[in-house]
Amino acid sequence: MINSIRMNHHNPFHSFTNHSDRIQKPQTNSYDFSIFGDTQKQMVDDECYTGEDRIASHVSISGSVHVKYDESSTEEDPVVYIWGKDSNGKPYESKVHLNDINPYYATPAEMIALSAHLGKIGENIPGSNMNTIGLLACGFDVNTKTNCVKFAETYIEMQKVCHNTSEVNVCQLQLERFIFFYQQNQQNDFWLQDNEKNGAV
Repeated sequence: MINSIRMNHHNPFHSFTNHSDRIQKPQTNSYDFSIFGDTQKQMVDDECYTGEDRIASHVSISGSVHVKYDESSTEEDPVVYIWGKDSNGKPYESKVHLNDINPYYATPAEMIALSAHLGKIGENIPGSNMNTIGLLACGFDVNTKTNCVKFAETYIEMQKVCHNTSEVNVCQLQLERFIFFYQQNQQNDFWLQDNEKNGAV
């Protein structure tokens, strides 16, 4: 059965106040990047989706992710259909409202979808090529919620140690873009709820 995730209105040019105190931020320890050197793991038995309607397709040892816009998707309410196989080869599928993706608690599949959407609307970070999102999807089950912000922060700190300034800058901008996208949509959500409560809309 397809899971449906609810969202609300979105204005990409609306100024916003930092609502980070309202964002769910689960406590997570630093990630162990040694898993990426595990040569014993095998690619999931799946192939990249090549349909004309795809916006992303990814296959790795941690599962497969295929993304296309759902027929209900609109500019204000972008909705995607995500499907594939998890790291155990079990099929999964979900319909996700991108405005509701919380990078502090999201699946790698959801972050791949969000990154692809931002690229489609011209709001991704040039030169990012998914960076930390690609690594995230290679190291953790694609359909399991995790703190993607913590993962990115840990990766950025590793790059600083290696003096990889360009990678640090790109990944930092990408991370900030994901957080900004979520915050501005939550801002619009709070505005809509307040105005509905006051009978203004």
